[in-house]
Amino acid sequence: TETKEDILKRLHEAYKEVCSSRHYDYIVVNDDVHAAADKVRSIITAEKCLLKRCKIDYESYKEE
Repeated sequence: TETKEDILKRLHEAYKEVCSSRHYDYIVVNDDVHAAADKVRSIITAEKCLLKRCKIDYESYKEE
């Protein structure tokens, strides 16, 4: 069990994290480890699919 001081410290840290969340593209809340892991895997997949990460040879699609 946590002491009142521990809980207040945890809440303060959570508040700081929420306030800084605007600096990030993704947020994963780890309240359910399986759901959080699924979200992280989805984020990794999405990042790999970003157009700026894809090496596409646009010239090969050019119409003659």
